[in-house]
Amino acid sequence: MEWSGDEETFGVEGSLSIKLAKQTGNGLVQVGGEFFLNQPFDGNIYEGTDERRSYLANFKRDYFEISQFYLSWKKDFWELRAGKIQSPFGRCYQPLLSNAKFDAPFIRTEAILWRETGFHYHARSHIFEFDAAFVNGCEDLDTNSSKAVVFRGGIAMEMFRLGISAKFHDGIGSEEQKEYKNHAGFDVMVRFGRWTLSAEGIYDEYGFYHEFNQDSIFWQHDIYYRQLNYKTHVPIAGYGYYVDLNYQSDDWMIDLCYGQYFPQELNHLEYPQHDIVNHRGIVKASRSLASFCDIYGALIVENGDYTAQEGRARIGLCYAVGMTARF
Repeated sequence: MEWSGDEETFGVEGSLSIKLAKQTGNGLVQVGGEFFLNQPFDGNIYEGTDERRSYLANFKRDYFEISQFYLSWKKDFWELRAGKIQSPFGRCYQPLLSNAKFDAPFIRTEAILWRETGFHYHARSHIFEFDAAFVNGCEDLDTNSSKAVVFRGGIAMEMFRLGISAKFHDGIGSEEQKEYKNHAGFDVMVRFGRWTLSAEGIYDEYGFYHEFNQDSIFWQHDIYYRQLNYKTHVPIAGYGYYVDLNYQSDDWMIDLCYGQYFPQELNHLEYPQHDIVNHRGIVKASRSLASFCDIYGALIVENGDYTAQEGRARIGLCYAVGMTARF
């Protein structure tokens, strides 16, 4: 993001996954975890204006991050999990190359949460599966007393999957800081040989419950102007989708993705950029150098050339290159 002064950097990160299991007379008990090691940004971030300061939280990265950590009880056709878990809303089959997951489709980076914290029930019988979760509604500890419910039902086979999902939540935050976070959607996957074709789509409700000064936002600030207020206690609505095609060989991974997001037209006098339809294309590739080592590259292209933060033209381009090692 060139307007921020933090437009290009080298970096390192790591992840650790664990799973411990014990078979008992009443089922299988497991403890699972996924933990990230992240390199933070240097503290000398340019914050010369109120608008820049409102985006400082976007550059905050914890050294140690709990991505998943849960206790599960599995018996017969059902499983119950408690803890921080992968959100049961939808299914994303696109490979991700960073702990930050910035290389995902728009509806995944801006709307659908990757993780939820609470209780999760999963059941599968033959080809049918069902998920229900009672969770905070945000990825970490809650900031108000309300909780969210998430449902998903679908068909699961090796070569084909289809599901519909819904999330209902009173909102994230409290009082004038409360934000909507509701959506309903579908996910589908078809696998043929080394190819996987997948897609997701959502109807999305977002925005503030009340009018709120954008420069007063001190938590993560959306760069697409989604944190606006339409009317008091009336959410902003939008819908979006993406289609992803993935190829996997013994040595190569190639992934092509395209998606759009259509926000509700607000005709906002101060932030007309909200109404711009987002087009995001993603190209990724990785090459195996050894059984434990890959090199990769990702290119993300969006529509730009409109005035955005700090009065600068939006440049819709992001790239990443790197190397991974697995042990």
